[in-house]
Amino acid sequence: MKMKLFISLALAVAFMLPLSAAGSQKIFVRLSYAMGLAGNSDIASWQEPLHSENSEYQLANETGKSANINLSLGYNLSRSLGLGVGAILHSRDLNATLDVQVPHPFVFDFPRSASGAYASTLKTTVIYLNFIYHVAIRDFAVDVFAGPAFFNSSADILDGVAIQDAFPNDTVTISLSTENVKQSSLGIQAGADLNYYFSNSLGIFLEARYLAGSSAFTPPSGTVPEIKLSLGGVTVGAGLVFRF
Repeated sequence: MKMKLFISLALAVAFMLPLSAAGSQKIFVRLSYAMGLAGNSDIASWQEPLHSENSEYQLANETGKSANINLSLGYNLSRSLGLGVGAILHSRDLNATLDVQVPHPFVFDFPRSASGAYASTLKTTVIYLNFIYHVAIRDFAVDVFAGPAFFNSSADILDGVAIQDAFPNDTVTISLSTENVKQSSLGIQAGADLNYYFSNSLGIFLEARYLAGSSAFTPPSGTVPEIKLSLGGVTVGAGLVFRF
């Protein structure tokens, strides 16, 4: 019982301690480098009529891991609340594989298999708004933040599939065409960081952030349905913070 009372009093005193001298600064700039944005797998399937049956298409999009650069500008509304806006830049490899089941022109229910692949780069700029809760004790500070995010992405996307099916039709091959497509979407992001300040204006921080977002890319030809790609994930990074 005494131990619980002691811990409660210690926490109460800690939260009542004044901010460090740097806490009076209103404007802050943060620059960080983060890693850990994991790869994702997205599957798209569709059908197209052919020879009184349906061709079956399955497109697998695999995105690789990514690092990112983050720059943000913030303003302290009070001792414990702040607002921030920032931008995250990242790109990752995009590898796509298309598997097709093509009906036979003369034999019913006798599909032939064909596959094709292509590689691209998924580039994304994330613009975000943060609502920040700030707790500072001496030279240390913990920030918990969350807010909406705007994802602006581009990638080479499958735009058309040409089927080569010549007599005697024992095998079939395909060729793929791609087109660069840009897409914007809304998502969310949230996280926390631990800061240590060397002086009134300079500090370092460790940060963990979760990005939640996706975009549906629509090929311009209209022959391939929209392709949905995941854009988010968890990142862990470190950086510098400047306060004015």
